[in-house]
Amino acid sequence: MTTGFSPQYNPRAMSELTLSPQEYERLKARLEELERARREVAREIAEAAAQKDLSENAAYHAAKEKQAFLEGEIAQILQKIRTAKVVRPEAGKVGVGSRVRLQHVASEQVFHVLIVSDINHSPDADGEMPVSAGSPLGQALLGRAPGERVQAETPQGTQEYVILEVLSR
Repeated sequence: MTTGFSPQYNPRAMSELTLSPQEYERLKARLEELERARREVAREIAEAAAQKDLSENAAYHAAKEKQAFLEGEIAQILQKIRTAKVVRPEAGKVGVGSRVRLQHVASEQVFHVLIVSDINHSPDADGEMPVSAGSPLGQALLGRAPGERVQAETPQGTQEYVILEVLSR
């Protein structure tokens, strides 16, 4: 029997980026890494440019490509930081950063999920699946408490879940 559980299914993006404090700190740390790399690439460009003939200077062109990639990623992270709303989940209620144990009603299968912003996440060491707060399941869970039933539209149709436990990070 299919559970309809599909954490990557997200047909509509969230209009506002909601982050847990941990996600926000990870973004800031990544920005610092990129800014250090930016300084290093600027040095590489200057060294390569000193070799004069730029038309056939592979080191110069490689460094410029690296610089363009870095600048693009820096711009994306800065935009996320500027528009981010950092929230701490209310105790006992599902929010961004909450670890949730829920049960699919039809199959009785139990899932452990981590509610995340729309920033890319992979399963963590505890085997929890990341569920975007902007996904149908994420939206159905937000603000809910243990014992409540929620319904979410999935590629397999409407699925119903029971929230068994909510833990904040």
